[in-house]
Parts: sequence; structure tokens; C-alpha cells
Amino acid sequence: VAADTLGVERVGIWLFIDDHRAIRCFHLYERSKLAYSEGAVLYRVDVPTYFAALLERRDIAAEDARTHPLTRELTKPYLDPLGITSMLDAPIYRDGRVSGVVCHEHVGPRRRWSTEDRDFAASVADNVALQFASAARAEAETMARTLRNEMSELRRLRELSRVAAGAAHDFRNLLLVASWLARDISENPATPVEVVDRADRIRETIERAQTIAVNAMLKTELEPKI
Repeated sequence: VAADTLGVERVGIWLFIDDHRAIRCFHLYERSKLAYSEGAVLYRVDVPTYFAALLERRDIAAEDARTHPLTRELTKPYLDPLGITSMLDAPIYRDGRVSGVVCHEHVGPRRRWSTEDRDFAASVADNVALQFASAARAEAETMARTLRNEMSELRRLRELSRVAAGAAHDFRNLLLVASWLARDISENPATPVEVVDRADRIRETIERAQTIAVNAMLKTELEPKI
């Protein structure tokens, strides 16, 4: 829409990266090709004046981008290879800071940017900022829902763990009674030898089961409370 309205060949959305040491094209539209692309990067060290202008001005309207004081350092690395003659840049503001720029790039005879053109470019940048804010809000809401679901699942697991601990405690008590009964059988003078041997084996098995139950109880008690 911006390319058709202003009659320019290229419209790109560029965002600052690496703590404002570079700016990357995240979305580029070329009107003659009806094509979308991304990926170009400009570094602040190579075009410091242009970066400073983006961070300090509402827009950059360059009728002749190759000679304009704020854009001429773009000539060799960017303008000449792409045949760009005129530029109209509008900064994207997010949270009171410049986070990027919408760049309208004209190919062909130089053109003068009217007040209406500049106002329109600013409105495009503001709309892009709103889209980013909406996307960030949607992402935050999704993360909040995910966190709530995870907390609910943790509470459910905690409740299962509590129930399991109670069951382990009851099981340990039952094992303790069984161990006492096996000991009574084993220590009874009237008990045959072969029965004493089996009673001792039963007590050993019960003691191992008690150890398992105690470990389960301790593990549950040491888990962080939700």
C-alpha cells in the first residue's frame, strides 16, 4: 500500500539490532517485481551520520539521496548498487525509543517529497509500530496462558505426589505389622526350622520394601512447595 500510494519502487521495514550498532531489513517489498525479501544489514560504523539522523529526527526526506548530507554516505554500499535516487525514511517508535525505520526508496528521476508524502510515511511507521505492539501483546498473552497451564499441571502433580506420600506412609505401616508377625513366627521356639527360614526371608523382603517406602516419602517431602 505504501509503495503504491507514494509511487516508489521499494519499501522496507528495518529494525535496529545488536544494541543499535546495526540495522537489518526484516521486510522488503519491490513493487515492479511484486516480490518480498529480507536480510540486508547496514552497520553504524559504516554510516554513522545516517544512524544518528535516524535516532534524532522524525523523518529523513532526501530528494537526491546521493548528495543529501544525511544519506550520501549510503551511496556506495547501498544506493548505487540498487539504483536508488531518492529516499523518505520514517522512524518506528516503540516505548518512546526509535526501534527501526520504514524506508521508502525511489528508483528513477529524483523526486521531491511533499508535506503530504512525509505525513503519510510517518503514519505508515506509526502503523507498523502498532502492529509490533499488537504482536508483542499477543505473544505475552500466549506466554501467560502457557505459564498458567504449567502451574496448573505442577499443582496437579503436587497433589498426586501428596497422595502418593500418604499411600507410602500407610504401606510402610502395613509392612511394619507384617514384619512384626514374621518376627514372632521366627522367634517362636515351636516354629519348625524350615518355617523360621522362610519367615526370615519374609522379614528381609519386608525391610527392603520399607526402605523403598521411606525413600518415596522423603523425596516427596523434599520437593518444593507450589
